[in-house]
Amino acid sequence: MARKSQNNHYKILVGLPEVEGAVSFHQRQIDKALKPRLKVLEYVAEATKLAEYLGGRVESLGLREDWTIAKPIFPDIEIFFVFNRANGQNPPSLKVLYSGNKVNTMKGDDLARVALVCINHMLRFVRDTNPGKHLPDICYKV
Repeated sequence: MARKSQNNHYKILVGLPEVEGAVSFHQRQIDKALKPRLKVLEYVAEATKLAEYLGGRVESLGLREDWTIAKPIFPDIEIFFVFNRANGQNPPSLKVLYSGNKVNTMKGDDLARVALVCINHMLRFVRDTNPGKHLPDICYKV
């Protein structure tokens, strides 16, 4: 999928199925890990502060997302976290996409591990920026 970023450059964004093939074990691994973590991301009030915490930046991909954070993870490889809050009809969702000239040189296992580490770091951000609020238990396990 090609999307124009804020600096008007087109980026090719791919998910793990495009890297590993249609039946991606590592995509299922990410999906399983995301399930208990998604509601926590609803507590993110300022995506720009989360992006800074992760060492990334906020992007707008034009996917009707509530926020997207891009983070360089390796030379010529970026990870994109595309989040949509729950609405009356849909639960919250987070898509993990990758971009860069060297994405296809990486193993799906490595890309999935980096994604999970970043997602856990997002939970730490929520925990640290919401003192006194009752947060889901998973915030205190990462």
